[in-house]
Amino acid sequence: MLIDADNVSHGKIAAMLAELSKYGVANIRRAYGDWTAPGMKGWTSKLHEHAIRPVQQFSYSRARTRLTWLW
Repeated sequence: MLIDADNVSHGKIAAMLAELSKYGVANIRRAYGDWTAPGMKGWTSKLHEHAIRPVQQFSYSRARTRLTWLW
């Protein structure tokens, strides 16, 4: 499971994982985002709780679509 953490609320992760578990096991769990941004603080506990690996993606622009270039 790959998460665009800049654009998804950390409050929805439990529901997303519950839905995903209906179809199998998510062995790969990564969340991409600018972890230096103040708005990302809420993700910290959720990453550990759900065994999600954070991947740093610095904000080189103000565009919300900067992570779409990864896909």
